[in-house]
Amino acid sequence: MEFRIVNHLDAVAYREIHLEALLNSPESFGGNYRKEKKRPLTQIEMGLRPDPNNFILGAFADDGDLVGVVGFGRERHVAFAQQGVLWGMYVKLAYRRQGVGRFLVEELLEMIQSLEGVEQIRLTVLENNQAAKQLYGQFGFVSQGVAERAFKLQNRYFDEEQMILYVSGSD
Repeated sequence: MEFRIVNHLDAVAYREIHLEALLNSPESFGGNYRKEKKRPLTQIEMGLRPDPNNFILGAFADDGDLVGVVGFGRERHVAFAQQGVLWGMYVKLAYRRQGVGRFLVEELLEMIQSLEGVEQIRLTVLENNQAAKQLYGQFGFVSQGVAERAFKLQNRYFDEEQMILYVSGSD
């Protein structure tokens, strides 16, 4: 398994895994499958241009297949630049329960350590997603509470748990 930043050359593979995520877990990603399927590939390529403060880390199988992703985005406003957000974590169904998610988070956190000034990493997870909450907890993420009815998808409300990790060395 290879872990590296997903770039514009991976746009087709990224679109595939993103669409799979929307089909299998629409409540986790809050997107619209039909709308995303119609999105021009050039738009996806533009979003995958290298940026050290906003990127997607991918797990690539030995055959080159993109099997897992997790995103990181750093707040751009100077007053919030100490904060980053972990987002879009997804592992293809065939690769679950093999440690791919754990390795993705581990690699992502190592990469973030090299970014100057990042003191905290935030994420949201569906309140009932015990497996994801347990995974994040293994890395030191702690709950900051639950946002009830945080979003609505197909006339159904979902609660999100907000979690945070204070990066070592931060105040």
